[in-house]
Amino acid sequence: MDLSAWMMTLAIPAISGLVWWVWRLQMQLSELRENILYTLSEFKLDVAKNYASTQSLREVEGRLVAHLNRIEAKLDIEAYRMRASIKNLGEE
Repeated sequence: MDLSAWMMTLAIPAISGLVWWVWRLQMQLSELRENILYTLSEFKLDVAKNYASTQSLREVEGRLVAHLNRIEAKLDIEAYRMRASIKNLGEE
């Protein structure tokens, strides 16, 4: 056998091995991509189920602030009444 025949004898299995290796790598990457997409969709679903949206947080914050403002107004009225009562006691 001459040199070119030996080279072809070695090149064909080497190229076949490389093609198989690239195909296998592509399949693994495809499977990994599918797993990542599935995990991401599961995470998005979990976030949508278990975490409050920005809009609902704003609504709750608005209600809390309004309620705290009403409490503050009531405390201001009571403080004014107490000052008036103390002032009246001092004048007597």
